[in-house]
Amino acid sequence: MQAALSKLATESEELRSRSEEMLNENQRLAGIISSWTRSSASLDQLHGAMKPYGDKTGLGYGSNDSSTAETSCTPKL
Repeated sequence: MQAALSKLATESEELRSRSEEMLNENQRLAGIISSWTRSSASLDQLHGAMKPYGDKTGLGYGSNDSSTAETSCTPKL
């Protein structure tokens, strides 16, 4: 009977230790997911601020310039 109780106590301690390890791993993974979520939100915000492909407004191109024109050294007013 004493041997069975000792075995159960050892098993209980091992399970308690394993449970603590799993909780720590869960917290670590939650931190990683939180970081990914913040990164994703930042990327979405950056993507929303981008100009559409081919939009060269503000780059020194005139409205009638072709897409192969070079930027001018003097700003157009």
